[in-house]
Amino acid sequence: MVEGNGLVEVTESAASATTNAERPTTTTRLGVGLDALNRIAPWLIGAFALAYCLLFTMMAVYWRDHLRWGFDIVVYAQPIWNTAHGRIWELSIYNFTHTELGHDFVPMELILAPFYRLFGGNMSLIVAQSATVALGGIGVYAIARQAMPKIHRIIPVLFGVLYLSLLFIQNANLEKIHLRNFVMWTWFFAWLGYRTKRTWLVWTMLLLALTSRSDVSLVVFMFGVMCLIERRRWTLSWLPMIVGAIWFVGVVYILVPHFSTRGFVYEDNDRWLGGGLSGMIHSALTRPVYVLRGVVTAAKLRYTFDLLFPFAFLPLLKPRILLIPLPIYALNILSNYPHQYTIQAHYQALIVPWLAIAAVEAVADIVERRGWVGGHVAARWDRAGWRQRMTANASRTALALVALMLLFSIAQQETITSPIQSYLLHHGPSARAVAGRQLIAMVPNDAPLAITQKLAGNTPDRRSIYAFPGDPEYESPDLVQHADYIIGDERLSTDEAASIARYRADPAWEVMDERGGFILMRKRQLGSGA
Repeated sequence: MVEGNGLVEVTESAASATTNAERPTTTTRLGVGLDALNRIAPWLIGAFALAYCLLFTMMAVYWRDHLRWGFDIVVYAQPIWNTAHGRIWELSIYNFTHTELGHDFVPMELILAPFYRLFGGNMSLIVAQSATVALGGIGVYAIARQAMPKIHRIIPVLFGVLYLSLLFIQNANLEKIHLRNFVMWTWFFAWLGYRTKRTWLVWTMLLLALTSRSDVSLVVFMFGVMCLIERRRWTLSWLPMIVGAIWFVGVVYILVPHFSTRGFVYEDNDRWLGGGLSGMIHSALTRPVYVLRGVVTAAKLRYTFDLLFPFAFLPLLKPRILLIPLPIYALNILSNYPHQYTIQAHYQALIVPWLAIAAVEAVADIVERRGWVGGHVAARWDRAGWRQRMTANASRTALALVALMLLFSIAQQETITSPIQSYLLHHGPSARAVAGRQLIAMVPNDAPLAITQKLAGNTPDRRSIYAFPGDPEYESPDLVQHADYIIGDERLSTDEAASIARYRADPAWEVMDERGGFILMRKRQLGSGA
């Protein structure tokens, strides 16, 4: 009986062991899940980029239609629209030039013109901006995959998610249309070409980036400097330096001044240093304490902190990469224009992608046990007897670091209001915005129009459009006299309200309608502008 019971117990134990062996452990199930995610990782980052594009397209349209945009949308849309209609780079908004060549050299506008003509309206620019920004997330994923081939593919997806969720990226995509935003993705693929020794890819991306704005040439120049330090071939070192220098000097000091009565207007932002590159250099050499006082301010130190914080300061481990956007950072902190040194404006579009690249490379050094940082970390692990364990857990190390950066990014968005939170929690109809669009609909589509900045994005494209009431620096109030119609906003500022009062009293103008704080006026003798 005892033997029988023992036999039964042995049989039951064997059966139980067999059942347990057939039942997958938690670790096994996790491995199977990771394998499944690895297979669909490219689809996941693609789906996330698409979702980002759709969400921010809707948000940008909402921003435009609810009085959150300024007149800058016309700065880019008008020369593109005029080019699409055969008037290459023509514009009417400035008092110092009538061609985009007197503002900057932007070949990308020629590229965008056929699409603008085909799809019509600034909606095409909104979609294009969101789509190109989304490409940056895919670029970050591609670099992380190439730099860390041993880790699970799902982790590079998180690097792409981190980049697209950055507060700066959100703000840049919503702060009107800016062509610097259109080329942020090119830096990632240029770096991918650099890593994989595909010079053709590097130059394709650099040349495409150069079509956006003249300051991109400084980034191209510094890319060459970095490659020279890395002792790369002349096509990646000396050639970008030569092209960048010629492009910058040719545009800023030869081409634009030829078509402008004021030279390169953006040098006005450095007027406190004497204006222009020569003024900055002279002030730095002759008045270093004065320059230092203008740079080491609370706002500019906060700006530097805000740039690095969401990356957990990891980019500082890759100083050679940080050389590339250094001139743009220097221009921003040397400027006396506050928008240039805040992450809530678009002026960081040539900096943040390189911070993301530096962060990925820093993580890759640690995970792959290479470079100065990776070598020191590996040596510590070896002495602690962790070498085999950490080699096996490269994915965990990369996951921990990208999770840390995501945590820092979320923390930043909690201290500075995230546009996504604002949109999801507070979006709704605006009766005032509707009233403004109703006034716009009363103006003939081809009539010369001077319009208040908050309604500029809702105005149908036309050959002649002016900023109301005008800025003496760039958009002289005298230009308003060229318009046949005026739409002003009495609630925007006391200066605009005072300008409206003057036009009310001017017998050459008559009030057509008023609603929502906006006023529509028409010239009594149409077509009599100066």
